[in-house]
Amino acid sequence: SIEILANDNLVWRAAREIILADQPASLGLYLSRFKHIMTMRNDCDQSMYVEEVPTLHNDFLNTYTKSWYQKYNFVGAYYVNIGHDIPESEYTNWAVSKPIYEAYLELENELGSHSYTHPHDINLASVDLAFQFGTAIDVIKGNMSRTRVASAQPGATESLEVAKKMEQWHSDTYFSGGYSGVRAGYPGVFGYLDHESTMVYLAPNYYFDFTMIGFYKWTADQALDFWYQQLENNTRLANQAIGHWPIHDYGPGNWGSGPQENQVPFFGGGPGYTAAMFEGFIADAFNRGMEFATPIDLSDRIRAYNDITLSVEDLGGQVFKLKAAPGTASASIGKMGIKILQHDLGKNIIAVHNNSTDFSSLGGHFAFAGDMVFLPSTGFSSAYVKIGSGSPSVTRISSLPMRAELQSISGDGTSLSANIVGKGAVEITLAPGASVTSVKLNGQAVTSATTGTTFTVTLSNFGAYSLEVVAA
Repeated sequence: SIEILANDNLVWRAAREIILADQPASLGLYLSRFKHIMTMRNDCDQSMYVEEVPTLHNDFLNTYTKSWYQKYNFVGAYYVNIGHDIPESEYTNWAVSKPIYEAYLELENELGSHSYTHPHDINLASVDLAFQFGTAIDVIKGNMSRTRVASAQPGATESLEVAKKMEQWHSDTYFSGGYSGVRAGYPGVFGYLDHESTMVYLAPNYYFDFTMIGFYKWTADQALDFWYQQLENNTRLANQAIGHWPIHDYGPGNWGSGPQENQVPFFGGGPGYTAAMFEGFIADAFNRGMEFATPIDLSDRIRAYNDITLSVEDLGGQVFKLKAAPGTASASIGKMGIKILQHDLGKNIIAVHNNSTDFSSLGGHFAFAGDMVFLPSTGFSSAYVKIGSGSPSVTRISSLPMRAELQSISGDGTSLSANIVGKGAVEITLAPGASVTSVKLNGQAVTSATTGTTFTVTLSNFGAYSLEVVAA
């Protein structure tokens, strides 16, 4: 009816029921094990002003990057300009910039290119795209010893023609486009521009900080309220929302509000930015259950999503046979999850076995929570999932940190072992009646508390871990 079609809270449910109505079972592949996923795009416009980098970026690193990482496990991408005008002090002193950029990377962030000199309209014929993007990427790779570097578009929103030209420098990474809105950009686009493209395209789906403060002249409180509303709109009805949040390096510290010599080019005046404007948004996203990831991590998950082969078979008795065969981007699969869509309402996963429908036998996949199975990097050649309204009867990993890759997991229903790459807290839920005998990380005993039916094991530093939990 017209009433249903006009109700944005009903139409997507109706569409899903129509699509899935004739299928006995259907799988949902999720880019994240969390409710939603968010990436930060930090356009570092000031990075090519050699005299500003030591102050601005050291301040950003120590005041904001480290704090956000510690409080919220927040990460993102820093897109830098290089500069090409030494007399005007517009260039990069790598002896100064490199240690700062390396510090960003050590906190799980990404380093990208914002072009060589930040042209304000890359659609103009006078702009040398090969120099601005191809050469800039090569310079960053060479100075920072990186193998993959992506780009974020500077200035005015690019045309589709220009966006497709970016393919030649981003065929194995992604391109983050310009402002997306009415008559500008490609709102809500996360994926490939067309069926021939190998470049992932990411469209910002939040207002740029500069748009609100420098252009509209809003107060920081007004800007934050608008970000809150955008976050609410993007997550309210989404099965799993993707966010691409664009900010600038001069924003949190309100760089450019002081003496004239520190004025940000094209700052535009206005009341100015505040640190609370940015942290308020991050905190709200965190409280909504978002996973924070880098854009290159997101783009790799999109590639993996496109490459994986999935199948499901309903065997009756609330048992389903799953297959998840990853393509070349298998590492990203280990950060994702799957659900049985038509049977998830009010149902939990009771057990996941690798090679048998006899759920009283040993052997299985012991990483799941609620109605989601956590995928390992290798996927499943076959997995048998039993769902129901009861509680799982096996020891399992019930939560993994943001961005952690589950490489493999095995067990016998009481004990388990797993290989994980990441940092943070791994939650273990024991089988009913089981008690822990020992916990080891990389062969070393873990002495943290393991009392109760659920406990956590902390991966203190980013790296590869073998986890062993012995229970009886």
